[in-house]
Amino acid sequence: MALTFALTPQGWQDQVRSRALPAIGLSSQSHGPEIDASELIPRYQLNCLEVKEAGLQGAKQIGWRSLMFQQGSPVSALDILSGDGGALEVEGSRDGEVLSMFVQGIKAAEKRAHREKNDYEIRFLEAPGVLFTAVWLAGKSSQNDLIIPLVSVGKLKAFQSVPATEAKRELRAMATKQLKAKQEFERRNSNK
Repeated sequence: MALTFALTPQGWQDQVRSRALPAIGLSSQSHGPEIDASELIPRYQLNCLEVKEAGLQGAKQIGWRSLMFQQGSPVSALDILSGDGGALEVEGSRDGEVLSMFVQGIKAAEKRAHREKNDYEIRFLEAPGVLFTAVWLAGKSSQNDLIIPLVSVGKLKAFQSVPATEAKRELRAMATKQLKAKQEFERRNSNK
């Protein structure tokens, strides 16, 4: 069916554009082609403990991600936070390989969504403790959710969509290993 976008803060386009230029190294006085912003994509994050205990349901929205385009080509992915009073703040600009992987993930999500019977809200998911990033297609029911990893991790292959239940199982196993390694490290260092 289709990809949908979450409700976004009012007036976000002007805020993002004005903050995007310095973040991607352009000046507002530049006479080059105009920079355009994609819709804001909700950005969710999980730590190892959340992955292990709650899976994707433990993910918390920490901000937004927006693609910036110049002459129709993506030039940057901006990570955006909601600041005081609802003002948006650019946390960072992603380019190079990170930008390329994000764009590939979005394209894979568009193709997959068109083959499905359900509508999906598009989200960006990070689980830094297990070095995992993905495009998350959130269905009306979490049973319909799909995950499209941006890098291969464990049994999850880059740009190949899997049901969220499968991704959750793999991420939990990885988080359990990470937490055990951390506990062992802490145990060994406490005995010194």
